[in-house]
Amino acid sequence: QSENITNPKMLTIQNITRTLPSLLNNTIDETAPKPPEYVPGELIVKVKDKVAKDDDKVLAKINKKINIKSMEKTIKKISKDEKKLSRVYKIKFSNDTDIKAVAKEYKKDNEIEYAEPNYIFYTTGIPNDANYSEQWSHQKIKSESGWDTEIGDRNIIIAIIDTGVDWDHPDLAANIWNNTDEIPGNLIAFREPTR
Repeated sequence: QSENITNPKMLTIQNITRTLPSLLNNTIDETAPKPPEYVPGELIVKVKDKVAKDDDKVLAKINKKINIKSMEKTIKKISKDEKKLSRVYKIKFSNDTDIKAVAKEYKKDNEIEYAEPNYIFYTTGIPNDANYSEQWSHQKIKSESGWDTEIGDRNIIIAIIDTGVDWDHPDLAANIWNNTDEIPGNLIAFREPTR
């Protein structure tokens, strides 16, 4: 009975049984727009280290063929150990530019080491658990999409509806909550946790 619970953040058995079916039937909307793969109108270009010419001269011959908006070094201050990074540039074009086609133009020049879109890397919430692939329930309820939004709060208590909890399991031992306010024998709980 949720009205008797003093901790409002506790996820009750009643809430779980109401919510779980909708989670299990939840599907990802494949028609939803996908996040962009790269920054529109931006190219990352590196001049080969063995090229003796000034970078501006190397890039100018290509830049004059293509209408660029701006060009800047990706790293402004570089130590001697990082000298190779001093020849990497971010070149901006209008957002409607076919950036992959432009990258091909730069790659044609034998003084260019690489030219690629300014890719966006997204973090994901997939755990580093060695046994994760064996846990079918996460794929079924699409936990990963939730973990990209929220990874948890130690102040939220979740009720586990399972009589086979391994209290000493390495993933659980330090995380099992013990109700220190429990009154032994008051028959409110089905069973008081024992370790």
